[in-house]
Amino acid sequence: MIKKDEDLYIRLEALANMLMDGFKEGAKEVGLAIQTEVRGSMFGFFFNQKPVKNFDDAQRSDAKLFAKFHQEMLKEGVYLACSQYETGFICEPMDERLIKKVVKKAKKAMKKIL
Repeated sequence: MIKKDEDLYIRLEALANMLMDGFKEGAKEVGLAIQTEVRGSMFGFFFNQKPVKNFDDAQRSDAKLFAKFHQEMLKEGVYLACSQYETGFICEPMDERLIKKVVKKAKKAMKKIL
């Protein structure tokens, strides 16, 4: 697949950015502090007021809020990594339509966890 799709990694990174931009937008809409990061097809997020650049920063994130969000996303049919210390990955079968659905569900979940 990689040899047939020379732009695969570019597309996967764009989808990861689309997902995290959607999470940031949803958090802003409800007044939640969130920090996101994308590296290629990898993504991660923390409920934190300040940028998370190391483990100490990560430990100052709201793990209880992360757990509530994770549970609400499960109820919406979206399985994310169950720890704020884990990363997520975008994979080849994913597309913009799917990412938009997940963002919509994330916004719904964010409203519920407040």
